[in-house]
Amino acid sequence: MPDVHEIFQKRIILPSYAERTCRVAHIQYETMQGVSRSFDLYEPQEPPKNGHPVVILIHGEAPLENLKDSGQCQSIGEWLASEGSAVIAFNHATLLQGKAIEDVLSDIRELVRHVVEHHARYHLDNERMGMWAFSGGTQFALYLALKEFRRQIKNLVLYYGCMTISDLFEMFAAFLPIDRHLGDNYDNIETLFSQSGEYPSMFIARAGLDRPEINRSIDQSLTALLRQNVRFALYNHEQGQHAFDILDDMPRSREILYATLSHLQQM
Repeated sequence: MPDVHEIFQKRIILPSYAERTCRVAHIQYETMQGVSRSFDLYEPQEPPKNGHPVVILIHGEAPLENLKDSGQCQSIGEWLASEGSAVIAFNHATLLQGKAIEDVLSDIRELVRHVVEHHARYHLDNERMGMWAFSGGTQFALYLALKEFRRQIKNLVLYYGCMTISDLFEMFAAFLPIDRHLGDNYDNIETLFSQSGEYPSMFIARAGLDRPEINRSIDQSLTALLRQNVRFALYNHEQGQHAFDILDDMPRSREILYATLSHLQQM
């Protein structure tokens, strides 16, 4: 696998759609604590009739800054915008930058709250809001979507990542000097899916050649999803490595990307 700096530059394996979209970079907003933050907004060129559906990208874990500017985030933003959805990319804290769990959750929470409260300002349809999370961002997106934003998040896409915060720490402890029990205070998969009411429609992409800890977390979650009769689609890329959407240029990768698009367009 390429090093982290090479991966940062890589775009998804689909053609470029940059000429068919508009990107508004570094839109400023304030958190509830008065801290100034920014995000990038990718928009379709056609003006919305009742607001564009919006997809919020949740990047993964890396010891790098400005992950919203990665080739992956930029190319996905351009692609989805060319297909009619607005896309928001932003930076959130990561554990590999030395931040705590609550720092990560707080950054994502504040961005989602801002988008929900100010959707009209950005010509977004708050009834059609989804999240697409990757790698080390999946368990945080799932946790917040189920615990705090079940009414707002209608569609949740999870690519090759752990399903719970405790599973992520269990994996990190295998190769980092980190306390594997730091995630134990957060709901396990059974608890997350034990609540009554509606759940977001879910799309889970599993990389068959990924770390066993990640795939074990996905596999163990399926029982809870089925028990609660959650609507979800599972796509297994039997030849896919971690980050197959930018690393594995093959038909199955493209099939999963286009299936993801179809799933998001059902909002």
